[in-house]
Formats: sequence, structure tokens, C-alpha cells
Amino acid sequence: MMNNALIPYLLSSALALEPSAYPKPGNVHRLADLAPRLYYEDFIVTCSIGSKWLVKAFKRGKRGWKKIVFGDLIYGLVRDIHLLLNTNTCLGSSLLLIPLAMGISRSIIHGKRDLKDIIEETIFVVKNTTVYDTIYFYKAVRLASPSYIKKTDNVGEYVNVWSKNYRKELLSKNHSLYQVLVYSSKIDIVSDELVNGYPRSLDAIQFLEGRLYRHKNWNRGVVETYIYLLCNNIDTMVMRTHGLEVAETISGYACKLLDKIDEGHLYDELLELDKMLRKKNINPGSVADIIVSTIALYLYKRVFMDKKKLFRF
Repeated sequence: MMNNALIPYLLSSALALEPSAYPKPGNVHRLADLAPRLYYEDFIVTCSIGSKWLVKAFKRGKRGWKKIVFGDLIYGLVRDIHLLLNTNTCLGSSLLLIPLAMGISRSIIHGKRDLKDIIEETIFVVKNTTVYDTIYFYKAVRLASPSYIKKTDNVGEYVNVWSKNYRKELLSKNHSLYQVLVYSSKIDIVSDELVNGYPRSLDAIQFLEGRLYRHKNWNRGVVETYIYLLCNNIDTMVMRTHGLEVAETISGYACKLLDKIDEGHLYDELLELDKMLRKKNINPGSVADIIVSTIALYLYKRVFMDKKKLFRF
């Protein structure tokens, strides 16, 4: 019987396994950094620090919560990484993994382990967030300072994250984090992924399993899954930074590679696309975040549902 206490550590390993896959065009991987701000080693450290906060999330899922559901945990992880590395490696991935850890632990205490049950519990967790979760999430965003979230963004009735009086304004409007994420989901596939029950991740698990069954190569499988997701989704980080036309063009490149996926490991073509994206400073970071949640869910399924060893195909 596998020890349930290992689950948050298994989830945190996705924070290292995603950047370790190479070559993922435009992203950090074990052969390339995104200097001067992001280095491969930053993500390995994030994996270690992330386990602390995922353990906290897993325990909180079992015992419940009061005013704050998980916003403080996201902020804690982002803060720790900022103190150690002075960069942003995990804002999007923590938003996907921390509620998931809580959802898994809630499923276990209810005697359920299937992915469907886990997703239902995770959505329950997200829907029960409060304005205090929003305040902590805003603190995390302000600290991470992602370039694609701008002061000039139209936020409608919601509070601009860069407002000097954001805390007071949030308390006045009483917007829960769930409400904010639903609004953000219109222009952010990571928010959309969370509030709609991880549809891309669940679909990508099936694709990843199919590729691993075919060629039994973990690194190749992850890279191919990244290309699959990039083909089938507009990366909203690219869209918000470089415009919709550029984001659609990148998806088109990925689709062309996907069409040739069974011709062999397209290593040279992947490197060529990687070089081009880096030269233009294009980073499909939203898809990378969804690869993290895909890997986390896959690892959980393989170990705790299928009862199989990792990376032994």
C-alpha cells in the first residue's frame, strides 16, 4: 500500500520534471535558460521549496479551513522563491498544484481516488475561496510581477492588482478568488484550467500515456505533449505579451510538428523552433504551467490508481 503522505512530494516533482524536459521550444529546459531572469536551476530549487507548501495544502485539505482556503499558501511559495531567487518560477503552476493537493486529500478522506472525484473536490475547494484568498493572491502576483499583467489592463468591475489600495478595494467589493479567476479565465488559460476542472490536463494525460505506450521515452513523451497542447491552445501569456496573431502563429508551428510526430523524434526541428522563439523573446509559459498540472495528475494516476512504478514502461 502506497503511503498517502508521499502525494504532495509526488505533485511537487512536477515542478522539476516540466523544466527538465528538452527541448521545449521557448521555455526553460535542461539545455537552455531564459537569461537574465530565469535559469533551469531556479526550477529545481522551486521543486524543493514547493514540497513544503504542497504538504501544507494536503494537510489543510484533510482538516478544512476557516477564512482563507489556499491564497496564503500560494503567496508563501511565491514569497519563498522570491527571497531565494528573486524571480518568478511558480505563480501559474502553484495556482494549479496547491488546490489540486487539497482536492486529492479531500477525496481520500471521502474514500475516493479517481481523477473525476479529485477534480470535483478541487473545484469545491476553489469555489469556497473568500476575499482573503484574493488578497493573498494579489500579494503573490505583485511580488512575482509577471510582465504580461499590466497596470493598463481592463479589469472591469474587479480590482486592478497594481492598485495602491488593492486590499481596501477588495474588502469593499468582497470578490472571492473564484470570482476573480472566472473573470480572468477569459484571457488566461491557467485560470480557465482551474475553474473549469483541468480539462486540458486531463486530455493531455491521455495523449501522454499514448505516446509513452508507443515509444517508452519519458522526455520525448513530455515534449510531444507540450507540442500537442501548444497546437490545440492559444498560449495566453504569448497572446498578452506579443498579440493574438503571434500566438496563433506559434500554435501553427506546433501543429506542423505534431503532424510529423510519428516520423521520429523531431529533435532538430524542435531545436530550430526553440532557437527562433528565444531570439524573439517568445515564451509559451501558460502551456508550460499546464504541462506541470498534466505531469502531476499523471504521476498520481500512475502510482496511486494504476499501482505502477514511475518511468518504468
